Amino acid sequence: MSIVRSLGRAGIEVDLAWCEKGAIPASSRYVAKWVDLPLPLHRVDWCDFLETHLRETSYDLVIPSGDLELLPLMLRRVRLERVARLAIPSDESFRIANDKQLSAELAGNLGISVPPWIRLLKQDDYIPGGVPIPCVLKPASSFQLGGSVTTRRSVRHAFSVEEADAFAKEMLSDGPIAVQSYFSGRGVGLEVLCRDGAILVAFQHERLHEAPHGSGSSYRRSVKIQPELRDAASKISAALNYSGVMMVEFKQRSKDEWIFVEINARFWGSLPLALVSGADFPRYLYEMQVNNVSSFDESYDVGRTARNLLQDIRWFRENWKADRNNSYLVKIGRLRSIFQFLPLIFGRDAVDTFVRDDWRPGMREIANLALMKLEKFRPIPPKSRSLGLPRPSSILFLCKGNICRSPFAAAAMKALSPELQVVSAGTFPVGGRCAPDDAVLAAGRFGLGLDMELHRSQVVSAELLGRADRIVVFDPEQMAWLRVNHPEALPKTSYLDGIIADPYGGGEAEFQSCYQRIYELLTKYQALGAKL
Repeated sequence: MSIVRSLGRAGIEVDLAWCEKGAIPASSRYVAKWVDLPLPLHRVDWCDFLETHLRETSYDLVIPSGDLELLPLMLRRVRLERVARLAIPSDESFRIANDKQLSAELAGNLGISVPPWIRLLKQDDYIPGGVPIPCVLKPASSFQLGGSVTTRRSVRHAFSVEEADAFAKEMLSDGPIAVQSYFSGRGVGLEVLCRDGAILVAFQHERLHEAPHGSGSSYRRSVKIQPELRDAASKISAALNYSGVMMVEFKQRSKDEWIFVEINARFWGSLPLALVSGADFPRYLYEMQVNNVSSFDESYDVGRTARNLLQDIRWFRENWKADRNNSYLVKIGRLRSIFQFLPLIFGRDAVDTFVRDDWRPGMREIANLALMKLEKFRPIPPKSRSLGLPRPSSILFLCKGNICRSPFAAAAMKALSPELQVVSAGTFPVGGRCAPDDAVLAAGRFGLGLDMELHRSQVVSAELLGRADRIVVFDPEQMAWLRVNHPEALPKTSYLDGIIADPYGGGEAEFQSCYQRIYELLTKYQALGAKL
């Protein structure tokens, strides 16, 4: 959304693709046209559609907004660069920047402070005593390049040897990991625009609210550039011969105590703060790549604050519940957390989605939230209303993440009615995720031939929704999502039998109870001949 606003304000015509039509950025006044192109990997021939569109439209520049858009372009760059200019880094600089282990090695070789770390290659490797607890376990990259580029791998924080061993075993099933000493401090980002390894523009922010385990932030403040951090970013950019936008992430305990964390070779989540502070990176990128401009005003306002409102509300809940006895968690006092919302109340904070010249995305965000809340109060039939619908030949089970409820329901349905075509998917926009260990154990007790350990989530698409004769959801969140993004699917959508709560985050007993209920309901419908 910030990219769209930046370019639109500069008088540049902006088309938007690879997002749902009901997505918040699509409602921006600066979107000239929403282009209905297949999302990457939702169809194997997505590149054919994109190449044809780029050839017919002749854009000045194609800008990926995040990892899920950048990685497909990297995989098909040779083909796509024949028809369009892509705002993506070189293959070699991206190979290092996208790999947390290679980028840590690079930083260490450049004399930049990096915590001690080791690499684990396979599941029977162990964590040597040389790595202290607590520690951070990192995959080589958050998104794997190759195969399904939507495969997301998360960083984990372990506060005991047992926890570290369990996380390592789980993460190593998807490839090598690095185990790094934990460094407590505040997250700091140095954002830059580079050309041939030289920094043209730089901007620095610090995290005011970040998740207790230190990943992600919802409230940030622009600060004066720290020469030591700029020097570190400059060394990295020069070593990579980097061209494009990039954020170098650090953790800082004091002015003299800081470490390198990672490189984001793309636009970053705190981009709205850079814009309100006067660092207009999307426009700078456009001017550099399209008009060959290499000199920009590097001044910006220091002390500006901006927050992602909905994420900040979630942060407040997590911070409130955080273990006060764990000194390694990133948290602030509960009373202080309340007072930190005063700048928002008095209008001193910018809000990522709400701006005066483009108010519709903010209203869309509030409307979507309200719709989701109202959905919980809609009457839900005591039994699935789909019993009165025509007998289906294909069923789509839809939950949030496609790692807990829907994959189990699909396996159970296949076991009970082999003649049906059954698939499962999730509304969460990241595929390739693993099922939790407790889900694997609970599902294994039913003997349905489902190995949840091998299951990887997939993201729901218009194509999946269209192919299904029946769509089954588990709670109001999915129903509200369909109401906003795919209302045409509502007539063939129903609950299984009232709300079945997401067991994610619960123990094995909670998963067992959830799966038992799903299995009993499916068995009952199958016995009645209703087949949902």
